[in-house]
Amino acid sequence: ENMTKSIVRDLEKLDVSDQHWLFPQLVLSLTRQPFWVIGKMACGLYRRMVKEEFPLSSKMLEQFLRSSKYARQRDLPYHEILEHIALIDGQPHTITAIHALENLFPFTDTEAASTALRAIADMQSLAIESSSNKVYCVDIGTLEHIAAAAARKPSADLTLLVWDVLELFGYEPTEAIYENTIQSFAMSYRQDSNCFEALAEMESKGFEPSRALIRSVSRSLRYSTNRADNAYYIVSGKNGSEPKFSVGALNMVLSACGELGDVDRAFATFDEFEVNGLKPNLDSYCFVLEALDVSTDPKYRQDDIPEGVVEANLEAAEYILSVMKEEGIELAGHALQEYVQLQLNAGDIDKALETVTNALEGNVEVRNKTLFNAAMACCDRKRFDDAKYLSSNLSEPWDFLDQRINKMAESAILFTIK
Repeated sequence: ENMTKSIVRDLEKLDVSDQHWLFPQLVLSLTRQPFWVIGKMACGLYRRMVKEEFPLSSKMLEQFLRSSKYARQRDLPYHEILEHIALIDGQPHTITAIHALENLFPFTDTEAASTALRAIADMQSLAIESSSNKVYCVDIGTLEHIAAAAARKPSADLTLLVWDVLELFGYEPTEAIYENTIQSFAMSYRQDSNCFEALAEMESKGFEPSRALIRSVSRSLRYSTNRADNAYYIVSGKNGSEPKFSVGALNMVLSACGELGDVDRAFATFDEFEVNGLKPNLDSYCFVLEALDVSTDPKYRQDDIPEGVVEANLEAAEYILSVMKEEGIELAGHALQEYVQLQLNAGDIDKALETVTNALEGNVEVRNKTLFNAAMACCDRKRFDDAKYLSSNLSEPWDFLDQRINKMAESAILFTIK
């Protein structure tokens, strides 16, 4: 490091023309060193050359680009080098440019990924205009990873850039790109309309939105009732756009209502299925049951539950179950979990146990969380044998649950003795 600093001081004493020649050579030499500290100095020298407007040719910049390594991204700002080359209409070797982009994986620096991807898109556009035989082909897997990074950030601009590149290369969007696009827009500022546009196109291509995707979007929509209302207006076309009614879109709004515990909005949204000739799926019923559950669950309320609400919600749940039965949809999984929790909220432990027992005996999917919640409710009522029965039906051993049941049973016995 000290030697490098000494060389820099010696170069600074030379004529400007000599510096223009020797500084780039020093940078290239530093990037070949095995020590990252030295490589970091190369980055500082490159930025100095850019700041002092050194006449860097496209060939010299391409040599910088060739030094790109996955584990040494701090050596040089390779995304800026790609951008510099694109600005001067340079056309580096295709493999060199693509490798520089791929070495940015996992693209956590979305600004760097955006700069590099836009530069490569500009290079490809220039190659097309100049009838060059060079093809800067970014493969679909890389674009999926960049779209995923844009969803994690989130970055709507990077997401839109991915779609520009898809169009440039004539790619068909994959299911993963649709999902990441929807998530990115859902978490970005004022992009809900684009979110549902992407969902509508995804469904038109034959892809069905998964429960995981629906929940990830609803976690953004549940931010407030106003946000959930806005989503409903977009889906229904009441914001001036074309209606986007679909099972997936309505389920996203329903899921947000469910997490908010907004029963009225949930049923109003659920009614849209019949109005628009759509058939709700198991998730649709589950989200309505969730709204009934959350609205009566003390864990989610800061005030007292009004009198009669629990009973009314139980009646509404029975209506939902009757519709499910008519449609041939089995009460299982998440829907069963919400229904059992609603019964527990009402304090009807016997009914909840009967529901779970019937499901277990009928080989219906019973989630571990359902068994856990019911087991803990049994412990609170000192029904330890029932709690142990539920624990024994878990799909995998939960030692901490068994330990807790035994400890609470022992405490109850000691209290009785005292």
